Amino acid sequence: MNIELLLFLMFFLLIVVIVGKTVFMVQENQRLVVLRFGKLFKTIGPGICMVVPFTDLAVLVELNQYVPGWQKMTEEDLCIKVAGLVKENPDPKAFK
Repeated sequence: MNIELLLFLMFFLLIVVIVGKTVFMVQENQRLVVLRFGKLFKTIGPGICMVVPFTDLAVLVELNQYVPGWQKMTEEDLCIKVAGLVKENPDPKAFK
């Protein structure tokens, strides 16, 4: 094989990997959470978006996940559960 062709294929593969890590397609029931150097940078809604490769970490979050017990919980039940948590842990640092 010709060395120039090999270098061109490696460069093309590198470009494809970088674009693959940069461009995201976010659906209607998803959000993209972007962490820059480990800290929350922004959340992105539905659509096509780009992030900075190798510095940003993009986490795709599903919004329609089923949480057992919360779909049929009323406001009164929620108040009782929160009050129970506060009585069990009166220290405010326990909720961080």
